Amino acid sequence: APAVSILITSPVDVVKARIQASGEGGIAVETRGMLTKIVNKEGLAGLYRGLGVSMLREASLNTMRLGLYDPIMSQLHSGYRDMASSKDTGVPPLHKRWLCGSLGGIVGSAAANPMELIKCRIQCAGHHTYANSFNAFREIVKHEGFGGLWNGAGVFALRNAIGSAANLSTLSALKA
Repeated sequence: APAVSILITSPVDVVKARIQASGEGGIAVETRGMLTKIVNKEGLAGLYRGLGVSMLREASLNTMRLGLYDPIMSQLHSGYRDMASSKDTGVPPLHKRWLCGSLGGIVGSAAANPMELIKCRIQCAGHHTYANSFNAFREIVKHEGFGGLWNGAGVFALRNAIGSAANLSTLSALKA
């Protein structure tokens, strides 16, 4: 489901990335202006630039963060098996739920950062020009080294640690 949501949010993400990369100011006027500029110059396909790698990023990030929550929690909370078992063992305390969500978000971010970087670079056409995701991967590794795929990983992990902690701690409490 999260990867499918990219079909809806991708145009907004592309417009946001282009505005951020351009350094142009304003809110509504610039948003509308950038949207028009992209469609006029690149057609509707321009709004979906980087769609494939965006879907892979979302799928890998969510697979990791959701898949790691229960195993981590089972190590921290006695008797915990999965979110559904909380009915028997009680909902783990908030600090444990936040910790598990954060750790899952951090690990997921580490795995997904190369795709996040490629997505951002592809969306910012004009600043970085790549034929496709594979070309972007090759060029980044060629010019920045393999470690270059993790540019921005710290802030990406921080954002996902906070988001995953909030999302997964709430989800686990609601499932109980």
